[in-house]
Amino acid sequence: MKRVEALATSCLVAGVLVAGCSANQSPGATVQPVATTEQPALPQINLDVLPATLPESVTKAAATMVKLVNYGQPTKIDKNTISYNSPSFIASGERVGPNLYLTAGHLIRAKQNAPSPGLENCHTLNVKVPTNQAFAEASEHRQIYGTTLNAQKEVGTYMDGDVTAIPDIALVQANPGDLVVPHATIPLASEAMHIGQAVFSLGYQPDTAGKLRSPDQGDISASDIQAGYDKPAIFGGVIVSFQSNGNPIVAEGLKSYGAVTDDQARGGKSGGALVNTSGQLLAISVEANSIPRTAAEVGDLYSFTPGGILPKAPLSFEIAQPVTRPLIDSLTQQISAAATCTY
Repeated sequence: MKRVEALATSCLVAGVLVAGCSANQSPGATVQPVATTEQPALPQINLDVLPATLPESVTKAAATMVKLVNYGQPTKIDKNTISYNSPSFIASGERVGPNLYLTAGHLIRAKQNAPSPGLENCHTLNVKVPTNQAFAEASEHRQIYGTTLNAQKEVGTYMDGDVTAIPDIALVQANPGDLVVPHATIPLASEAMHIGQAVFSLGYQPDTAGKLRSPDQGDISASDIQAGYDKPAIFGGVIVSFQSNGNPIVAEGLKSYGAVTDDQARGGKSGGALVNTSGQLLAISVEANSIPRTAAEVGDLYSFTPGGILPKAPLSFEIAQPVTRPLIDSLTQQISAAATCTY
């Protein structure tokens, strides 16, 4: 509850008794503050902050997105034979430097040791990278919308079950491969996030029916590419609260801007970018839920009034891990010192 203090410095103003004074107090007397209580007003969050059309800067940010596929740790059968697993985990990521891709730590966690404060084990990890559309159309070969690179190094942290205790973050260094077309790097935001801020959530999650999105033509059909499945999902959202460690909580899926109309967070979205209206990276997605709630429940849980948002079920809420230049620099230093993965 919020304490509101009223202080009167004079009992009589133009012969009128001022509230807070008693009749036996002399004019001009100083009185003690009178404390009252009232319910603090919750911030009003609505859809008005989301633009009707997608800003071009956000479209450019989406071009930095990658899809990561974790095949788990390979099994060494003998000195000449290694067995690779089927895909065990799919997530999203974004390019933050030459051959460097940021994603969620739980993508490459050591599953047999989870919870784990560090990611000491290498996995068979593919980084599926989009290529330039003009290059694809000009190619004499079959249309190439993406290419697959293999992970070379992995560093990061992850703790099962409590994203406030330790950052859920990872940096993957990929082999350069034959990536002919330059792949853009996502710019970082410099301003602080705030409640009520319009944001955009980007990621290669499956659609409503479970159909996969991918920048790599090897993963999806020509008809899927024509329908827009070679591009990430783009959701409009609003920051509604912050965890104690500064992780933003976002009401998302409020508006769909992607080629494929879809507005609920699903597995595969982890590691995806949360950007501002200028297309600058604020945070990455680490946790989400899509539990149907009433307006009262939303207010109680997330401390905001969902004006213009509900009724909408299910309403997705995402927890994101803030990304800063010092954080990326620290991870980059760690990956420089890390041993190259051997499979």
